[in-house]
This record gives sequence, structure tokens and C-alpha cells, in this order.
Amino acid sequence: MKGNGKFTRLSAGISSSLQETLPLSMKKENILALAFALMSLTACNTNERQTTEATQQTQEQLTFRNKNISRQSANCAQRPDACGSVSIAYIVATGGPEELRNNLNSTLQKHLLALLLDNNPDADTTARSNAAEIVATTFIEQYETYAKEETSEIPRPWDLKVEVKPIYQTQKVITIRTDTYSYTGGAHGLSVVSLRSFDQTGQQISRQQMLTDTTQLKKLAEQEIRKLREIPATQTLQEGGFFIEGNDLPLPQNAALTDKGLLLYYNPYEIASYADGPTEMLFTYQQLGEILKPAYRP
Repeated sequence: MKGNGKFTRLSAGISSSLQETLPLSMKKENILALAFALMSLTACNTNERQTTEATQQTQEQLTFRNKNISRQSANCAQRPDACGSVSIAYIVATGGPEELRNNLNSTLQKHLLALLLDNNPDADTTARSNAAEIVATTFIEQYETYAKEETSEIPRPWDLKVEVKPIYQTQKVITIRTDTYSYTGGAHGLSVVSLRSFDQTGQQISRQQMLTDTTQLKKLAEQEIRKLREIPATQTLQEGGFFIEGNDLPLPQNAALTDKGLLLYYNPYEIASYADGPTEMLFTYQQLGEILKPAYRP
């Protein structure tokens, strides 16, 4: 172990003094004891520095690094209007506590891989570090297989666009939004939004964990939908065109915390037709009151 220069000079000076004043039988034992003590002190200083550096790294705020992947099928150069293309803008968590960072990255990769299920229900969604690359490559391979088998002169274009971004971050909560647009034939493409809130360990926060009273939140959601779609109290939501029985409005798959409150987002086809578009509503923290558990209030 390499010691500090000051300790080395001090050791040499004291050793010289001991050699002059101590009997020969005691010199060797005392010099060895002193050397051991000085080495232990140096090791303690080194350990303290290492501990301080590790603590500083843990206390760094978690941030997200933006990454992008784009892929095109081989025929895009000749027929840009009838080819396959992919664009994925995703994020990688860096810094912050290791558990938070690793859990977030693992979940984000798994959610990207889940995009493969649209065209391949048996796809492997095990979290992997190169998920965006796998999704992009697989999508283009699937398009090229389709294009070879297509009997029409001009095959339909395929398109996949994905954007993943953080929209809310505090010491207690991180919310990630994923916007996906896909077209693989048919009358129109499909845009889907996914919202997920995570706790300080990187685990996704469920509605049950977040809320004290889902029944009361449903009542607020029904009132807001009636206002948005101008449905009178004399009509049920079903009569107003929603895919539900009577007024039995389910909470959406997407419910996440933002800087303004709780965002509820119904994707097309979730409770209404594609033509009706998505249904989005935001309830402020003041509106929510006791409905939201104290741990998730700002």
C-alpha cells in the first residue's frame, strides 16, 4: 500500500530518533509497531475518500440521456411512398441511486420490446439493453417479408414512430410518456399514448397504490367527460356514444402524476370510436384532495 508522503517522512524521522534512544532489544519492536500504525492510518484515509466518492455518485440526480434509432427497408430509395420505416426516440436513465436507475432502464426496455407483440404475439419481451435496435430491425424484417408476399404491384407502406420522454420528475415520483404511431395497412394508422409513474426505487406505481378511493375518481371522470362531450345528465354515457354500459365508466389504463395533478388518458377504441379520438382529462392536486394518497402529493 502506498502511503502519504508526510507520513513517510514522519516515520523516517521517528525511526531515526528511536534508533538513537532505545536499547537494541526494543528498537525493532517499536519501529515495526509504529510503521503498522502509520499504514493503518493511511488505509483509513483511503477508505474515507472512496466512501465519500461513492456517496457523491449516489446523491447525483438521476437524469435521462436521449437516444435515436432509424431504419428503412431496402426499397425506400426507389419507392419512399411504399416502403417500411422506423424511427425510435428513447431514453436511458443515468446517475442517481443504482436501484432506481437499473429498474427504470429494465422497465423501459421491456416496454419497448412489447411493441413487437403487435405483429408477433410470441415475441420475447425479456428486458434487454438493445431493445430499440431489436424492435427497429424486427419491424423492417417483417415489412420486407410482407412486401415479398404482396401480390399487388405497389405494396402498402409500413411506418413505426416511437417517442419516449420524461414529463415529470421529483424526489418521489418520475413519470414517463411514450407516444407510438404505427401503420401496417388498413384504413388508417393508430396513435397510442402510454403513461407510467414510478416511485423512488423505479417500481411502477399502480392505481391501487396511488389512490384511496377509485369510486370517487370515477365520479369526477364522468362529470368531466359529460362536460367535454356535452352529454346532458338525462342521457347515459352509453347513449352519448361511449363503449360502456350505462354510466359504468372504467378508469383508463393510463393514469399518471404530472406537475399539475393526475392525468387520465383514454386511447382510441378504449371507451370510444377512433373517429372520436382520445379522451384526456387532468385533475389538479386540489381537486383530488384525499383521493390521492399523501405519499404522492407534492
